Amino acid sequence: MATIIHDGQRGNDDRNQHWARLERADLFERYSDLQAQGISQRQAAKVLDVPRSTLQAWRVYQGASIQARDQDTWKELMEQALVGLSCKVIQSTSDEAPGLLAYVEHHLGAHHSPDVFHVQHELHMAVSAPIAAKQRAAHKAATKSAAS
Repeated sequence: MATIIHDGQRGNDDRNQHWARLERADLFERYSDLQAQGISQRQAAKVLDVPRSTLQAWRVYQGASIQARDQDTWKELMEQALVGLSCKVIQSTSDEAPGLLAYVEHHLGAHHSPDVFHVQHELHMAVSAPIAAKQRAAHKAATKSAAS
């Protein structure tokens, strides 16, 4: 068994696709044209060299500016996004907005987990102040000890 250590730092640029606004608009327009021609989402993803999950997200946002964020609105939007997919949603991960939680529980009957960012944020808020207070007290004691 070996340990591999990478020399250089890796950024997100080499792992995730990021597009400037105009590039994204161009891709979205090309995707809309492919949809109009009856090309499947999978084929469009290959043609555009875009992950299929990105196309699914674009499809949700295509005609919907989400004014309401209640469970019924989420149900309507997600039904559109899931059309043609042979799947059953059994797990949801989100920021725990009330409308999303209600949608997952009442309409999907699926399990929900909070996303990592929000869990980390809550832990940070709970732990950072007490640790900072102890650090200040230790620094004050060390400074006082060095002065005497």
